[in-house]
Amino acid sequence: MALEYIREYHTYFHVNQSYGISKSSCYKGIKWVEDTLYQASKFCFPGRKALFKSNMECDVILDATETSIERQKKRVKNRSVKK
Repeated sequence: MALEYIREYHTYFHVNQSYGISKSSCYKGIKWVEDTLYQASKFCFPGRKALFKSNMECDVILDATETSIERQKKRVKNRSVKK
């Protein structure tokens, strides 16, 4: 589950639908795996200062996928409501 999330970066909704568990269980499981990998120094990026000191080139990929957000509907001022 965590590998699928990390590799394909699905939302927790899609992961929980695939595995039949709640979104909170998906989050907790994936967060535990990420924290464990981070503590083992297998899943962390070098700091900013280390990047400036080194001559290596880094490729950066940004995910700019659009997501829908439910927004409040605009209310009309001075609207009379009759019951």
